[in-house]
Amino acid sequence: MLSKNIDHAVVGHNYFAYLFSKILLDRKQSVMLLDDERYNYGDFYTETLTVLDIELLKKLGKNYNFNGFTDIDNYLTTKDHFFYLGKSRILLGGKPSENYHELARKFPSFFIKLSNEEYELFNEHFMLYIAECIEQSFDGKKWNSKKPFHYPNANVFVASFEKFYQTLVSNDLPVYEKNYLYTLVNMTRGFYQGVLSSRGTKAELFHGFICLMSPLYKLDHEALKNQLKDEYIHSGGEFKKLQLNELKFQSGSLQSFKLESFEGHIKAKKMSFLGGATRDLPLDVNYRGKIYSCLEGKLIFKHHGAEKYLTHFQNHNILFSSTHKVGTDRPMWFGRFDGHHFKISFIVAQKSGSKESFFHEELTKLINDDFKFVFPEFQGTLEIEDLKFSFDQLIEERRFDFSEKNISLIPAHLVRFFRRERPDFLDPLKNVYYHGPLTNERLGTFSSLLVLRELGPKI
Repeated sequence: MLSKNIDHAVVGHNYFAYLFSKILLDRKQSVMLLDDERYNYGDFYTETLTVLDIELLKKLGKNYNFNGFTDIDNYLTTKDHFFYLGKSRILLGGKPSENYHELARKFPSFFIKLSNEEYELFNEHFMLYIAECIEQSFDGKKWNSKKPFHYPNANVFVASFEKFYQTLVSNDLPVYEKNYLYTLVNMTRGFYQGVLSSRGTKAELFHGFICLMSPLYKLDHEALKNQLKDEYIHSGGEFKKLQLNELKFQSGSLQSFKLESFEGHIKAKKMSFLGGATRDLPLDVNYRGKIYSCLEGKLIFKHHGAEKYLTHFQNHNILFSSTHKVGTDRPMWFGRFDGHHFKISFIVAQKSGSKESFFHEELTKLINDDFKFVFPEFQGTLEIEDLKFSFDQLIEERRFDFSEKNISLIPAHLVRFFRRERPDFLDPLKNVYYHGPLTNERLGTFSSLLVLRELGPKI
């Protein structure tokens, strides 16, 4: 029998939502996790994991007795990734030493060549640092949300970042090389942190460096969710797949919501949404910066014999940008060769009232131009099919210097929703919370998970 009165409703069917729900259950709250197809995270936030993300999930799984996270290796496969920076192609996703060697080979002005001895220690020191970083983040006496990382000089991996960082913040490089370096930073922060910026704090840049050096893994999110769901229900949580109807408010608070079935109205003291775009909900987030959306589609190769490209590049993952794209409304795209097509996601500036059809012609021209850099030998044309907005969003940060200011990973205030289409829409709802790309945490999956750990016991 479904409960009619619950402490907390959690909207969003993803592993972040399951972690948050489990934290609430451990506090003896009654929890209902709601899977509404109009609100969730997309693949951009759930498909790719670094070693730092994985080790943090394992630690959280151990602490909260959530076997889906402790056993997450069962849902991972290795993932090579090509960063295309104009004509430069960088293969990443392997061992840390291989990733560093590739970057140093392609960009010798940015990444200083290491000695043979340093290369031999690089992988070991990388994994040692990740382990120490995770342990420190769970030590209440040592961990500081404004200083999430430490920088031991004796660690070869950390020392290589320090050299890179000094090159980044100096004025020693020619303008054209700086533009390449800033584009690489913009791609890295955009892809791994959801923040489009070619600058940042030292902690943000170090996290980006960790991601560049890390082996990458593709997460089977659907399979992981199935295990998490079983464990969550076994722990006393309730689950409902629905379309959220008839949100009832009174005096700026949510009073109840109606399920899409005979259960009728359910009263919830609090409600948290964990996901991305809210375009199909009667709720909105008052975010004043520039927001980017993801447009997903399929690339169809219009050329006789195109099958040979699909066969040769099966399962290749590509992130593409250039010095001319940084700061524009179309800063990058990423995609994957899969089966008989190329699955692609374009990052585009979000504008009110935009529809998928508005972008089709412009993006078709863009991708045909860009593919000349990816595969110069391809003589055919590319067409886009099934173009649609995903749930994913990114934000832009227009900063023109490198800040030494420490920014807390944990937002000072919870982000609350506003009612859309009401005269009092400027007043935030008292007990309806948002956790997603438009919050102030800046380190991708790593900080998103730590924020949930910190806020779960407080909401």
